[in-house]
Amino acid sequence: MQSAGSVVSLTSRPVVGALVTAAAYWLGTQIGLLLTPSQLAVSLMWPPNALLLSALLLTARRNWPWYVVAVLPVHLLTQLSHGIPLVTSVGWFATNISEALIGAYVLQRLKAPRDLFETFAGVLLFFAVGVAGVIGLTSFLDAAVVVATGMGGGTGTCGAIASRRTLWQH
Repeated sequence: MQSAGSVVSLTSRPVVGALVTAAAYWLGTQIGLLLTPSQLAVSLMWPPNALLLSALLLTARRNWPWYVVAVLPVHLLTQLSHGIPLVTSVGWFATNISEALIGAYVLQRLKAPRDLFETFAGVLLFFAVGVAGVIGLTSFLDAAVVVATGMGGGTGTCGAIASRRTLWQH
């Protein structure tokens, strides 16, 4: 039994850490959905990915499956409750998980997570890999999910570009 003054390390208790991460992922999803313009299929900012990346950075790789399993039902139920089709939600889950897993893996390989924010070079590394690099790569996958599932529906950025192209051709 732990004393009242001791701190529980979530990273040493993978199930607890995964459940706390799932709760944060739910909150981040709610915020992300609020930040999604009604004409667009994707959000301007998607906090759950950053939250999951952060949790994975602080967790041993052997425990990552707990986190993926914990956020899956949260992701699906939240998106389905907002009218997002199952196939789109599953596609976006794959891209979200890929983003967090690739980012955390590469960052952990390049620098110890505890040292990542100790130097300016570490912060630059985090932004290069975790923000620009992985997000840049997975954004194409997100767009592919939108197009493949018809979630864009001719509205939003893709629809607006297509409409302008049609207008310019006349």
